Amino acid sequence: MTTGSNSRPAPAPNAFARAVNAELRAMAGRRTWSQRRLAQEADIPQSTLGRMVWLETRPLTVHYLKVVCDALGVDPLSIVAAAERTLREQASTQQDYRLAAKTEGQPDVSEEDYF
Repeated sequence: MTTGSNSRPAPAPNAFARAVNAELRAMAGRRTWSQRRLAQEADIPQSTLGRMVWLETRPLTVHYLKVVCDALGVDPLSIVAAAERTLREQASTQQDYRLAAKTEGQPDVSEEDYF
């Protein structure tokens, strides 16, 4: 976490925020755009984009989500929906692992066992 001009630490990103950032990075990667190129296309400082989307030390605001999505030519809702799908798939996979462990006579497992 970092501190901004108001000296309060930025909140750590939750799983959903990390999934949204991952979708944005993947979309840039599909276009073979670097962080620098995306920042140029979005007309925002590369350092700002890097802290929000790549380093995740600064929260991605709705404003910047829209700006970055516009630069990528995608609807912000499609990014949010893809992030939600990813989280649901991860949760389903984790549940499958838990069920498999129970049926094989193994003790319950926790999320830490898979991350």
